[in-house]
Amino acid sequence: MKKEHIKGYAGFDPIPYWEQVNIPAFIALGENDKNVPVEESIKRLNSNNLDLLVKVYPDGGHAIRDIKTNRVQIEFLNDLVNFIKEN
Repeated sequence: MKKEHIKGYAGFDPIPYWEQVNIPAFIALGENDKNVPVEESIKRLNSNNLDLLVKVYPDGGHAIRDIKTNRVQIEFLNDLVNFIKEN
């Protein structure tokens, strides 16, 4: 809410949109995301009857980057590929 360009998104509820998704979906969250309330998001997503795979990546921010290489975490990329192959 402190950033002017984010104020328009504050209070957005994605659940009604997720309820319209009728295929499996993969949601990746970075543990240290400063833009998304990770724990609250997980609780809300899991409390609904949605076909979602939710995974949190340690030390990841909003972009789920490896803190040593500053590249997207390889574990996330592997999980994404596996999810696509399985679904």
